[in-house]
Amino acid sequence: MRNSIALLVLALGCSASGVENTVEATELMVTVSADHSSVSAGQDLQITVTATNNASSPRALQFSSACLTDFEFLNSSGQVVGRSQQMCLQVLTQKTLMPGESLSSSHTWTRGPTGFPQLTPGTYQLRGVLLTSPSAIQSTSIPIVIP
Repeated sequence: MRNSIALLVLALGCSASGVENTVEATELMVTVSADHSSVSAGQDLQITVTATNNASSPRALQFSSACLTDFEFLNSSGQVVGRSQQMCLQVLTQKTLMPGESLSSSHTWTRGPTGFPQLTPGTYQLRGVLLTSPSAIQSTSIPIVIP
């Protein structure tokens, strides 16, 4: 029992009005969307990452934590300059998506003195990440302006 409980450890990180993009990886489509394309100081950005099984058979997904999705900001060179700092319970997780079935996770990023990541004004790309194990699947990115 103690050994089982010891395996459950908390860890940091895991790992747009109509703005949306998708990418397909072996019949699994990952989509990121945001409720704004521009985020002013003090404003929240609602981010949704969705994975859809477009195959004709069930798809078993493996995760190394209880967090299924994440998001990250990229600079103009395509380098990751910030990602969420969500806390994820470190426990093996499996989710099976039936044909046509989707899973979605919502995230909130606040642009303010307590929000993380802190980003300077500029244009960034926002990318969703399906945290599958052994390797994550990333969506294509959408533009986000920080005035």
